[in-house]
Order: sequence, then structure tokens, then C-alpha cells
Amino acid sequence: MPKRVLLVFLGGFLGTLVRYGVEAIEDNYITGPFSTAGTVTVNICSCCLAGFVACVFINKNLKAFLITGFCGGFSTLSAVNEEVMKIGVGNSTLIALAYLIFVLFISLAACRLGDLLGLAFLRIKNRIKPIDSIEDKIEEEE
Repeated sequence: MPKRVLLVFLGGFLGTLVRYGVEAIEDNYITGPFSTAGTVTVNICSCCLAGFVACVFINKNLKAFLITGFCGGFSTLSAVNEEVMKIGVGNSTLIALAYLIFVLFISLAACRLGDLLGLAFLRIKNRIKPIDSIEDKIEEEE
């Protein structure tokens, strides 16, 4: 078995265990209109971590372990879909659609935040010179 496949498997295993722990906490302590908080929280954290790792690390094995494996096992689009369906059946389609748009927007924003944190980390470590915008970073890479 190739090394990278094993790293993805191990990362996914760990991410899934952490996700299960968050779900157990959510089931025991969060009820009512905030019952989707655990899913939103793990997706925000996972997207932020993925953005950070993608920006900071160049090692493909580490990226496979953390982004594809851990973040893939930790985040959960299937749970978001299930919650959207429950909200749509229990309330209205408009509320379900608003929730879906919120989750997608906040997840993208978290990924961008992770990228910005990664850039800040690299600047602190003096690994790249300060840049004014992401466009400058793109131009430097070309």
C-alpha cells in the first residue's frame, strides 16, 4: 500500500474519531434550535485548518494526512445535507435553504481565514516577504 494512502487513512480515522466526539458532546448538551451547532463548528474548524495547511505546508504527504484525511473525516457535508432535509421538513424550505447558504458561506470564509492565518504565520517566520494582497502572492508564483 502506498505511503500516502496509509496517511490519508490514518488522518481520516483520527478526524472521524474527533468528529464522533464532537457529535457525542452535541447530543448530550445541545438541543433545540442550536442542535446543528456541532456540525457547523466542525466544518468551520476543518475548513480553517485546511486553508492554513494548504498555505503553510508544501509536503504532499503532510497535506494528504491533514487535508484529505483528517479534515475529510472531521468535516461532514453529509450531516449538513441531513440537517437541511430535517429543517426543510420540520419548518420551511426557505429556512433550510438559508441554513445551507449560511453553512457554505461560513465554511468558505473559514477556509480563507485559515489561508490568511497561514500567510501571517509565514510572515512571522520570515519565510516569505510581506505582501499587500493575495494578487501579489499569485503574481510572485508566476
